[in-house]
Amino acid sequence: MAFDDQMKQKFIALLNERGVKLRCPVCGTNNFGFGGKVALLLVAELPEGAPIVDLAATEGHPMVTLHCTNCFAVQMFDAKHMGLLD
Repeated sequence: MAFDDQMKQKFIALLNERGVKLRCPVCGTNNFGFGGKVALLLVAELPEGAPIVDLAATEGHPMVTLHCTNCFAVQMFDAKHMGLLD
């Protein structure tokens, strides 16, 4: 799913309303880029002793991703709980 300009503005407004000041937890800068799409963070259960190749996703969480433009560390925010997918 594309992360359009309307979603981007709503995301920024929501962070501002809550007083969120973004800083990269790795390098400390505050310059971020948007991933451009809503990513799906998969939640999976791995049976004990099963190899990772047997991983089967049981659910997922749509996430907005921001990446630091200095060190490229990624931060994720839950798009559904933020109301961006209404």
